[in-house]
Amino acid sequence: MDQMNKFDPGVPVAIGYKFKNNIGVSLRVKPGINDITKYGDEKDCNFQVGLGVTYSLNLKK
Repeated sequence: MDQMNKFDPGVPVAIGYKFKNNIGVSLRVKPGINDITKYGDEKDCNFQVGLGVTYSLNLKK
């Protein structure tokens, strides 16, 4: 960890879809902006991918 930068901001991008039966799916991608290595000629960046499933409750008052 001493040879890595601890601060790595990213730009999240997400897309989702809700089906008629209250179920939804989503995909989120967040590529890192900064080089996380402190030393050397290599450039490494973080890259996160998230998948989600949702269920909506219809609570009527």
